[in-house]
Amino acid sequence: MTTNNHQWPSIESLPASIHDLITYKVKVRNNEGKSLQDLATEINAHFTNTTVFAVEKIDGTNLGIDLNGGRFGRRLGIESEVKTYQRTTLSSLANINVRAVYDRIFAVASAQAQNLEAPQIFRLYGELGCNTLYDYKEKGYVGTWQCFGAVLYFSSWDEVEIWRGALTSSGFMIKSADLNKLDEEDEQRPSFTMIECHSFFEILESCQIPHPKFVFSGTLENLILEQKNWMKSHNSEGLVVSTHYEGSNTFTIKKWKQSHEPYQTVGVKLENLIQDPDVFQVLNSAENSKVALTCVNVLLEVAKDKALGRKGKENPAKTHSVNKSSLLILYQEAINSAITKFDSESSYFEQGDSGRSEYIKLLTNEVVSDLGESTDQDEKFKQNIASAIRAFIGKRYGLWLLSNKKK
Repeated sequence: MTTNNHQWPSIESLPASIHDLITYKVKVRNNEGKSLQDLATEINAHFTNTTVFAVEKIDGTNLGIDLNGGRFGRRLGIESEVKTYQRTTLSSLANINVRAVYDRIFAVASAQAQNLEAPQIFRLYGELGCNTLYDYKEKGYVGTWQCFGAVLYFSSWDEVEIWRGALTSSGFMIKSADLNKLDEEDEQRPSFTMIECHSFFEILESCQIPHPKFVFSGTLENLILEQKNWMKSHNSEGLVVSTHYEGSNTFTIKKWKQSHEPYQTVGVKLENLIQDPDVFQVLNSAENSKVALTCVNVLLEVAKDKALGRKGKENPAKTHSVNKSSLLILYQEAINSAITKFDSESSYFEQGDSGRSEYIKLLTNEVVSDLGESTDQDEKFKQNIASAIRAFIGKRYGLWLLSNKKK
């Protein structure tokens, strides 16, 4: 299998990013000499002056398509002869005209800048509907591919800036390459990501390419306040939110998950934020309104909401259980996440011991990499992860063998 070297970037948690922003601004206040009210006004502006575009976050599997019809999973390429991925037919991809989307985007950029150089890589990314959760059937997600963005790679950073300027001036939201993969020389490669927005969706619709359902467009403040009840409905995975701060050239993409998702660390972060006396003093000092304080409280309310009667999805920690006496919840979440980055377990089990060993290796590397920035890793930690995954896959493999014997 080939490695996917042009991946869709990782998406940061919206509540976690807000926690980090407020914490940073409050903790550096003493060094900058700002008054409490000035700092509160500055933090409030992040909520009132940030424009957002939000769509439903589909619980499926990440899949990319290039101009030549190549298919790519989250981490690995998908061979041309493969007909299913994550136990889902790939037949819907036959109707995806990547070239038509590229031609329209190139035409828009060319109208703003002359002598454009074509990108070296142009790839659409989307979510393959491999799960029958929530109301996905009614929305047409099941068994289909829903496009949410594009990744473009260029020969130089100068060309990146020309394209970026041409597209942003035409209403597109372009995320910089700070989260894209590094090359072998450990240098960032000239690239950017086109993220969800009205202009991008208009091009998709003109090419008859499906995309996730639009939910909200407006300010970050209004998103948080107006979507609170929907975020507590337990009838979706959550939202993907494209953001742009007024007057800046910075676009980001965040995820805001409903509380029934395995997302426990967010609630803890927000609770600690509100309970921090320095933070509360600042947020409570705003003269006219306490926008930031209100929004953080809403985010915390959503994160802590545990309404009964969840619709559609059981916590993966229950369906893919790992010995929690040996792993923290954080480890469990990383393992559940790693499973979604590759093809279904049966595709590896069908290859026998070699396939099972390869699957264990892929999951182990993914979990170790995922937790690299959130844990103090040592060799014992890596051994514990590997041991837990071997036990988990061994059990799954045994169940798979038993199931196939009964057929």
